[in-house]
Order: sequence, then structure tokens, then C-alpha cells
Amino acid sequence: MVDLVKFLKEAAKSHPALYRIVFLVFSPVFIYPGRDMFSLLKKRGVRPGPDDVVFNLGSGAQDFRVKGFKVYNLDLVRYKPVKVVGDVCHLPIKTGSLLAAMSYVVLEHIGDLEGTPSEMERVVRPGGFIYIAIPFLQPFHSCPGDRLRWTHEGAASLYESSSLELVEMGVLGGPTSALLWTFQAWVSVLTSMGIKPLRDLIYLAVSAITFPIKWLDILFWFNPLAKECASVHYVLLRKRIT
Repeated sequence: MVDLVKFLKEAAKSHPALYRIVFLVFSPVFIYPGRDMFSLLKKRGVRPGPDDVVFNLGSGAQDFRVKGFKVYNLDLVRYKPVKVVGDVCHLPIKTGSLLAAMSYVVLEHIGDLEGTPSEMERVVRPGGFIYIAIPFLQPFHSCPGDRLRWTHEGAASLYESSSLELVEMGVLGGPTSALLWTFQAWVSVLTSMGIKPLRDLIYLAVSAITFPIKWLDILFWFNPLAKECASVHYVLLRKRIT
């Protein structure tokens, strides 16, 4: 049986502009501005040189185009924005060659949680940065699988290493996003009578109607307790210069 939601996602990924629109409409997660990797690096005065490269690992159809940053997308699937086809657990990238490596809500879909962090650490040069965004409170969403979630304490400990120092961590998607996504899943499961295709149709309809609710996460923007029931955490680390 075809997973309708997954099918539509994959179809949209073939058209990056369409994917951005679909993501805006159907995503239940409000992403706080200024907490992406590029904003955080700019805030700290990082100015990339002409040869400095950033890799977006497990990019899917995302295409970050940020002035001053040379960004390459890596994924197992050659979507249009993908520059390098490869496995995030075995990166085809030279050791110590990157200014930064980022992973945006990817790790929950990967089985090898030792290989990916160590690979990101390997390819980033001393003084370079690692940025990860990982989920806490979210319903199951396969891409192609969905294995893990992290509290804020779990997010902080994921990259414990003597060669890495924590620069900043916080909430990327807030409590309202967590509640909304769970509500959308709850309604679709409750009313589907256990029929998965019907569940998918109801989920899409409910998402299209309720997505504006995510903007209420603005109320939690500077609330330090939001981390206790957030949808997504982010962590920025720097590789020590030895």
C-alpha cells in the first residue's frame, strides 16, 4: 500500500520550488528565525574565505543559498539541489577540509549514530563548526525510517568529544509545533478507522487547515522552559584547535 504522505513528499522534492511551498503550508513546525547555522555563525563574526566550504548533510530537496557561504548539498538521492551523492555515515569528503557541516533533522532517520557524528567531526577542520537540528516531541515520520528522539540533555550529550566544544544550543521548533503536529496525527488516527490511506488523506486535510496555529510558537520565543517540551533542538559546536 502506498504511503500517500511520503509519496507526495518525494514528488514535491523533485521540484525544489514546489517543495518549499508545500513545506511552508503543511509543516506543523515554526522554525525560529536567527537560529539556523548561518545566522549563528554571522553573529559570531565568521566570515568565510573564497575556499571555505559548508556541507548540508542529508539535504534532501533543501537548498540553502546564503550570501557569503559556499554550500554543497549531500544526500543519498540525487535531488536537483544535491551536489554530492553520498552516505552521511561514510562521507566522501577529505578529512579536515570543511568550514562547517550541518545536519538538519536527519539523525533521527539514521541507524548509525556513532558513524555520523564522528564523520562530521572528521571532515570539519580545527576551528570549524558542526550544527545539528534534532527532534524531541514529534510523531513518527518515516524518511525512509524514523528511529530516535532527543531531550535537550540528550542533544547536548550526543556530540560529547574531547575535540569539540559547545558553542550554543537551544530550541529551533517550539512547544506549539510539538502540540500541533501531535494533534494533527491524533485526529487523523482517531478518525481513520485504522485505514492507513484514509489516515493519510485526513492528515493532509487537517494539516492544511491547522498549520497557522504553529505561529503561536512566537509566544515561547524567549521562554527558557520551552526546551522541556520543544519540537526541535539545535546544537552548535566548534572543533578545538590543538
